Amino acid sequence: MTVVRADVTTDDPAQAEDLIRRVYVAQRLTLPSGVEGFAFAHETRAVTGPHSVAVNRVRHTLRLDLDAEPVDGLLVTDAVDRGAVHVHGSPDFDDVAARPGEVLLVPPTGTFRATVDRADVAVTVLGRREVAAHAAARTGIQAGAVRFTGLVPVSRHIGSLWIRTVAHVRDSVLAHDDLAAEVLVRDSVHRLLATAVLATFPNTALDALRDPLAAGPGGVGGAATDRAVDLLHARAGEPVGPAEVAELVGAPTRDVDAALRRRRNTTLARELWRARLRGAERDLRAGDPAAGDTVAEIAARWGFVSARTFAAAYTMSTGGEAPEETLRG
Repeated sequence: MTVVRADVTTDDPAQAEDLIRRVYVAQRLTLPSGVEGFAFAHETRAVTGPHSVAVNRVRHTLRLDLDAEPVDGLLVTDAVDRGAVHVHGSPDFDDVAARPGEVLLVPPTGTFRATVDRADVAVTVLGRREVAAHAAARTGIQAGAVRFTGLVPVSRHIGSLWIRTVAHVRDSVLAHDDLAAEVLVRDSVHRLLATAVLATFPNTALDALRDPLAAGPGGVGGAATDRAVDLLHARAGEPVGPAEVAELVGAPTRDVDAALRRRRNTTLARELWRARLRGAERDLRAGDPAAGDTVAEIAARWGFVSARTFAAAYTMSTGGEAPEETLRG
């Protein structure tokens, strides 16, 4: 995987059109008011490779009209900070608009038209196939049956949560190359955004979570839940997620979580959190501040993006000992 940071600024509409085509979707760009005063800026913050994630920023003056081809294998969201984005003319979705403080999903299928008026937009890009696989592992429905059925959030509150989640990823992870380069951090970020986009916009996987019968019969026995927990603790230092657990026990994550709540009053996420805290504790005890070991570096190694959150969780888990104290030995 590679951490990508690239900034482009131009007053040439042809260059802006080419960048949009290369990064997002093939389209024809029109400036109804002409090119005078046009300015376009694009900031890329991305991690490429398996489970790629990008949280970009697009800013421009004037109004852009786009006639777009189908988005190829991507899930793209626009969170508007200034201006407005209007998506219309899609054969599969109703016309929608987003203004400051709002977000929309770019039509994942079919052609569409868009008007982007003097906007400052955070654009998030995920792989559609990877999100579908994540949804299938969580809910038990087939990945090929995962499709989005609406372009606006299920509620304003959920939409606001999406915007805050995206800002956190952009400002607290992708803005720091050393943090974004950690394997567990990248994996956690992808799973966070995949889970969030599935919870934010109407889709068939969300319907399956609301209707347990939609995903088929569940039920996970004690031996399977024990194996799932053992896997999480044995592989806590690797990118472990719902897909691995589903493969192990032959059941969706939702059903494994239900069994764990019944049997152990826990969940897969909680067990993974505990396992990684224990791994971080081992590394802190073996670490040497004089050799350059730091709490932040060890926390990131174990997938903890926020040093503050890690410190609070660690101190609670150790009965009051702060990670700095453990590292100093």
